[in-house]
Formats: sequence, structure tokens, C-alpha cells
Amino acid sequence: MSLVASIGAVLTGDNLPSSIELLPGDPEVWLTTGQDYLMTEGNLGIPQKTAHKAYLQAVEVFRSCPSSKHLGTEVYDSTDVVNNLISSSAVLLLVNPAHQTALNARKRLVIAGLVDASLELRLNAAFLTLRECSKQSIMWHHRRWLLRRIGSTSKMNHSEQDEDLIMDEDILYDAGLPVSVLSEELVVTSRAAETYQRNYFAWSHRRRVFDALVFLTRQALEARSADLAKLVTLLVDEHASIMKWVDLHVSDYTAMQYLHAIDELILPLVTQSSALLPRSSNDDFEDRLPQHIQSLLQAYPEHESVWMYTRLAPPRDDSGLPPLGGHTTEQARANARRFLAWYAFRLGSATPSITPRDVSTTTTNTRHVMSVLLKSLSE
Repeated sequence: MSLVASIGAVLTGDNLPSSIELLPGDPEVWLTTGQDYLMTEGNLGIPQKTAHKAYLQAVEVFRSCPSSKHLGTEVYDSTDVVNNLISSSAVLLLVNPAHQTALNARKRLVIAGLVDASLELRLNAAFLTLRECSKQSIMWHHRRWLLRRIGSTSKMNHSEQDEDLIMDEDILYDAGLPVSVLSEELVVTSRAAETYQRNYFAWSHRRRVFDALVFLTRQALEARSADLAKLVTLLVDEHASIMKWVDLHVSDYTAMQYLHAIDELILPLVTQSSALLPRSSNDDFEDRLPQHIQSLLQAYPEHESVWMYTRLAPPRDDSGLPPLGGHTTEQARANARRFLAWYAFRLGSATPSITPRDVSTTTTNTRHVMSVLLKSLSE
């Protein structure tokens, strides 16, 4: 069996790996004679040199296949030719996740019914455990394309080609996906965010998933559905989970933006559903984000991302002022001065007599000037 067929088989079979890792060093360090990869408890390990050798072979195999545009015609009347396309395209994406032609071939295989969409989604999830894969935007776009095909209430037949499909294929709230599928997407994005730090594309995908959950919650609220409590709890748990994530990743500003965005979406839903749900800890939900910002500023004033986080939800009274004075490091003092400069600029002409230059964050005058700025904001 060729290297492409061997690795392609494990990437396209029914027992797909849950994670993939390219192992450094020579294959002899990891493999015994006759092995091309390691599979342990659903985790696939392939030596880098083996993967790159397979990639070079896959390029030739993929090139020898007729264009995937001809799938379903007499050009692809041979099972061997179809299998070559399936295996080679998977190996190409393993090493080069930005291979657009291979991704297009995978899409056409799904459309032709030669690859199951659910299995392709699982393979994509395994690919996203690789650092190089998780930071590729087209891999996430491919995943959303698959989710929309799996959705049970798509507005058009999957075989139809329409401009509206191209316009809508990157959103999920109208795809008719069940809560179980959307919950699994939260797990996938969490793993990808750990794999590649400050992963904008993972958080962007998670936001689309959250929008779909919010859409379902609004429908349940309008219908007074029995699922309302479960959905609201899921949203609130997501909020708490991301707050914990930010606590552990204080440099991940993309996660902070996501947290602020979902906070604004959840608050009205929690308020509207409070009369329909049992009294719970959701009563103090409105205060959670400001309190979280305060705690991070006190613990990590030297991290600029935390001060940028503060800009997303600036204080509106004196009790919510960030700790602008008394910092022991120059970096923290510089961050405080930048925040004050931004705050003065945000107010514009409302406080023409005060500029950031009027304040030294090492003096007691800071709080007085900030109080004036806040007073101007509320007028």
C-alpha cells in the first residue's frame, strides 16, 4: 500500500482520529518497521518527515485525478479514481490546510454523496487540533459550509447553485442546527483556541455559533417553550466559561471582545426570561462584566489587553473607576495614561479644559480629573 493510501485510509475511514499531531524527529524514533503512523486512544501521530513525504506523493496522485468538477460523470466511473481523489485531498490538507483546490474537491465529494458530510465534519475537527490548520480561515469556512449542509431546515436543495447560498453560507443561525451540534462546536473552538493562541478565526466561528444559540433562545422565548430554561442556562454558562478563560489568558484580547459581545446579547434575554424562570443567580448578571474588568485591572495592570478590555465597557460612575494611580511598574503607568488619553478623546469637546497631559498617574489628582470626565459623560 502506498504512503498516500495508508495515511489517507486513517483520515477518511469510519474510525476517524479525535486529534492529530505531527511528531518531530525521524520516523524511526516513533515507528516500528512497517508503520506509517501511531494511533493511541483515538489520537493520531504522524512523523513530520513521513507527512511531508506523503504530501509530495499526494500532489502527484491528486494531479493525476480528473478535475473534481467532473464528479458524477463517466470520467469518474472507476472506484479507484474516486478513492485516489479522496485520499490525496485529505493528505494534502493535513500538511497544507490552505490548499483551496483540495478543499473544493472535498466539497464536491460531499455534494456528490461520495463523502458523508458528518464524517467530513469530524475530519475537519481533527485537522483543527493542528496549529497550522486552526489558524487558516478557509478551514473554518469549510466547517461552516458543512454545518449548513447538515442543518435540517436549509432553504434550498443542497444540489442547487444559487447566489443566495454564497451570501448566506457563512452564518449558522438559520441552518436549523440542533443544540447538541452547536454545543459540540463550542468544544471544537475551545480546543482550537488552545492550539493557537489569540485565534481570531476560532473566536469568530464561536461568535457565529453563539448567534445561532441566541436565535434559538429568542424563538423559545416567543413560543414560551419548555426548552427556554435549558437554553438560557447554556448561554449563561458560556458567559461564565469565557470569563474563566479570560482569567487564564489575559493577553487574549479577541476572547475579551467575544465576551463583551455575548454579554450584550445575553443580558436582554436573561431580563426577558426572568419572569418565566425560577429565581437564580442570574439576578446579578448585569454586574458581572464590570466586576470582572475591575478584578483583572487590579491583578494585571501591566497587560495592555486588559486596559483595552476596559474600553469595551468603560465605567459610568466614580465607583467604577479603574485603578489609575499607585502602579509600581512603568508599563502599568503607561497603560493607565493611555486609557486616560482615550477617555478624554472619547468625550471630545465635553471637557475642553481637561486633557490627558493634565494628569500624572502617580499623583492623587488622577481620581479628581477622572471624576470630572465621568460627570461630563453623564450630562
